[in-house]
Amino acid sequence: MAFVDPKSGRRRTTSTGLRHDVPTNSKLALELARKRSQDAIALKPILDQSKWSLWAPQELKQRYGQPSQRKTLQRYERCYRALELWFAERSIIGPAQLNANSASDYVRWRETNHPRRSGKFATRNTALLELKCLSVLLERARKLGFIDVNQVHRHGIKRGDIEEKPEISDHESKLIRKELAKRRVQWMTDCFEVGMHQGCRLSETSMPLTWIDVERRVITFQIKGGKIKATALHPGLIPLVRRRRSEGAARLVDLAPMASKEWWLFFREIGMPHLCFHCTRVTVITKMARAGVAEAVAMAYVLHSSSLVHKIYQRLGAADLGSAVAAINSPRPLSAR
Repeated sequence: MAFVDPKSGRRRTTSTGLRHDVPTNSKLALELARKRSQDAIALKPILDQSKWSLWAPQELKQRYGQPSQRKTLQRYERCYRALELWFAERSIIGPAQLNANSASDYVRWRETNHPRRSGKFATRNTALLELKCLSVLLERARKLGFIDVNQVHRHGIKRGDIEEKPEISDHESKLIRKELAKRRVQWMTDCFEVGMHQGCRLSETSMPLTWIDVERRVITFQIKGGKIKATALHPGLIPLVRRRRSEGAARLVDLAPMASKEWWLFFREIGMPHLCFHCTRVTVITKMARAGVAEAVAMAYVLHSSSLVHKIYQRLGAADLGSAVAAINSPRPLSAR
């Protein structure tokens, strides 16, 4: 049958699945073609209005435009750039063209297309984050009347295994400090010390110096979600705070524009590709667990709100379990029973 394609407005032909040698099927085929063309004509104005480029980028900026949500906006804008490539390859010009299989199709496409500079493809969890961004946009599209159902909400695709970030050993930390001293990149040296003393995230190392009270030993961070929270200032950072103030600096660390990428390159150049800056957070949390610091106290120090997330960061091994073995006092040897 011939019908009007809503994407291009051109006439196209496709099989109806009906046998041509059955007289009654000819009339039925014409009726199917007429209905499909009418549906396409009715849908075209909606498709024109709902083109992603006309509203999606602006929606993200409006939704996450507050200064406290700057990182969220940047993350979702990166997600949207990946989605745009998929839209282009699949000729999806608006949300009405998505269906129940779109989520699984996107994950497959993301895991096998457009490798990064490193040669690796995006992980499943990256694809799921991008689908979360798409779901946010589709909820808005539903309210605008472009669609009736959010086709990627509750898609049921399970997350992939997360690669655990290791603890930085004492030997590794010495080598890292030695390499940083050799390179004389001050912001990286300062950044590493803040991470190894406070266990904070990379972006959190660049807090305003006005958020640090040396006398009271309090340091304030802007954590995930834009929340402002205070914790104890490690005494080992006091010399850094005083030096930065004497330099007239506004922030404790002046991060490079692509700080995460700089650290990624640094660890590979020094032969430690298994590490990343976030390993400093793992190291601090593991050291506190190894020293017997109460979980509530450790969570307050690194500003973790979830004990489940906090436990994920601990890297205790068999060598750290001596106290657990000693605490299990059996009244007599098993062989004597």
